Amino acid sequence: MSWPPSPGSDTADRRGWQNGVPMVYRTGFPRPRPARVVTLLALAALFALSLGAADASAAKRPYVYIFSLDGLDRDAVLSEGDAPFLSELIADENGARSTFFPRSRSVMVAETNPNHTSMITGAYPKRHGIVGNEFATYGATGDEATCPAKPTPGATPAVTTGQSPSCIETETAFAAIERQRRDPRLTTALIMGKPKLARLFATQEVNPGSYDADYIWAPCDDDEPYCKDVPTNPVTGYALDDSEVMDEVIRTTRDGVADAGADRRPDLTFVNFPQIDSAGHATGRTSPAYAAAVTLADAEISRFVANQKELGIWKRTVMMVVSDHSMDDTPQFMKVSVDDTFAAAGIPSGAYEVVGNGSAAHIYLTDRTSPGRFDLLRRMRAALNAVPAITDALYRVPNPSDGGRAHTIEQTHRGWEVGGERSGDIVISTRPGTAVLETSEISSLPFNPLPGNHGSKLTRDNFWLIAGGGPTIKLGTPLRRVTNANAAPTATHLLGVKRPEGAQTGWARQAFKSKLLPGSRR
Repeated sequence: MSWPPSPGSDTADRRGWQNGVPMVYRTGFPRPRPARVVTLLALAALFALSLGAADASAAKRPYVYIFSLDGLDRDAVLSEGDAPFLSELIADENGARSTFFPRSRSVMVAETNPNHTSMITGAYPKRHGIVGNEFATYGATGDEATCPAKPTPGATPAVTTGQSPSCIETETAFAAIERQRRDPRLTTALIMGKPKLARLFATQEVNPGSYDADYIWAPCDDDEPYCKDVPTNPVTGYALDDSEVMDEVIRTTRDGVADAGADRRPDLTFVNFPQIDSAGHATGRTSPAYAAAVTLADAEISRFVANQKELGIWKRTVMMVVSDHSMDDTPQFMKVSVDDTFAAAGIPSGAYEVVGNGSAAHIYLTDRTSPGRFDLLRRMRAALNAVPAITDALYRVPNPSDGGRAHTIEQTHRGWEVGGERSGDIVISTRPGTAVLETSEISSLPFNPLPGNHGSKLTRDNFWLIAGGGPTIKLGTPLRRVTNANAAPTATHLLGVKRPEGAQTGWARQAFKSKLLPGSRR
């Protein structure tokens, strides 16, 4: 069935409509007709027993899953009908209850690494430190994946992928659970179709020498024990397809994972499915291949739900189906070259470093202590603003030579939550169909820019759904906004532990009947 349903459908009538948005509404019980007291008492007793049974079922600790459908554009589900099973979940069909968030957003920049880090820490890039798929730090480390403990005064910017656990500056949900472990112990699993995400989140904060997640799986050939010899995409190195990833998820639900000397079904499982993102980059957002990848991922979610029902644990399952960002078409002729823009403005190439992130970019000053840096930044921003394809060119810190706080990220787009020492001194975002790409990159890869891309503020329209089979989940579409940073606090709250240290967001309470949650303190 398509979503949203028409105002005349059963689903619409049950939920109600407000300004074109389906909303839950409550209907009162009809007044009972006069009857004998004993009948009323009997009915009351039965009603109380049914409530007690529901409370007993809900009191069991849930199995929590965070499914990241990498690169899923919300419109592919809502408008284009490429995900029929997710549409049914939104409509509370197939024995499911759900809360769908139509105003959810990814964090900036809208790339994989910053958003997955927000999902897993509850913090925004400005605090957790992963401000892009690539960024720069002031102080070389000798390893392009790591970050220095502290910026080196007077150092020049060194580009890094930041794909090391040492680069995350706040606690992960796995570390928070390990640190607060209760009896019986909570078991966690990290199943990543993109090996780079396994590397990033293989933290060892609580017990050095052992991972904070009890089980990690990724398709890679490194020396790390979590690397599995499974088929991979020969171009990307990611899992060959999403079914391969879901196979491992389902295996852990059936066989459990080794933890504390026993095989246990994970209480929290975080999963990345890469196929939609790979298809979008390779063929573009509006291609048949992208739509097909969405449909395949949708089928895998359906397979998971069927598995939970078969195991008899669907009513204890709470799953967050989230996307890290959306996707945009970027035709080959649509590019922004910061080098060419600055050269035309007479700005020397040695004065800055550009780190592109799809349709966004960080621009770093070579010398952040130079007395003339504010005037230089003013000239840079003026040159960038003259490029029609650029929508935003904003400062990391106030510029006294150009309006003070007026053109900063915090003043202009507070919701971006990108900044801090690792952010560019100027962050740019581009119009649809545009990628930030330098001439040298184009010549080295003839198909650049990729047919599909993301990173800009216009690719923040992600997907956010909480669904399950139990009575704890409310039915509705709250208008309150959530971001990817709400995922970790929601997971830890459901499991009865405190959110990760450094988290900046709360749990998605609008999706749950708090009094039915186990150990309710609310």
